[in-house]
Amino acid sequence: MKTKTNFKIRLNLFCSQEKYMPREALKCVYFKDGFAYATDAHILIKHKLSSEDCINYEFLEDKCIHGTIFAQLLKADIIEATETGILADGELFPYAENIGKFPNVEMAMPAKVEQVEQIVLNPKELNTILRAFPLSHWNMKIIFCGERKATKIIFQEFEDTTVIIMPKKDWE
Repeated sequence: MKTKTNFKIRLNLFCSQEKYMPREALKCVYFKDGFAYATDAHILIKHKLSSEDCINYEFLEDKCIHGTIFAQLLKADIIEATETGILADGELFPYAENIGKFPNVEMAMPAKVEQVEQIVLNPKELNTILRAFPLSHWNMKIIFCGERKATKIIFQEFEDTTVIIMPKKDWE
């Protein structure tokens, strides 16, 4: 019997789905310093990679996979990163090229927590976050960093993974 070796979180759900998105990088999952990043400019995820996620994940460094390709990878039993792409059940999916620079997502990570009276959240964004994680991993901590600052979400079973929801103005 094969052991399934694949990504645990549907990172592609955090990629932009907008057809006319001018920043092609926002349609991709980006890998840097042992983390996978994805953002649609409203929600951001920083997910720590491990050897259980992908065989030879060190080949992912500074590479991108388009969100639609990432969705296809999730169907595979065994995935392995190579120098030219990700091998999924014997089929090679090449890394995205010529997509421009991925945004500096570390700047969006809130540094401190402030007392808040109210925040505005979009239920659609919360739904996207919950759909990305396996149902059995929905225990989460929500950290409100200020009325007009990002909201940080950490899942109990993925403590090294952080999801950020960008701030909203009242009822935009």
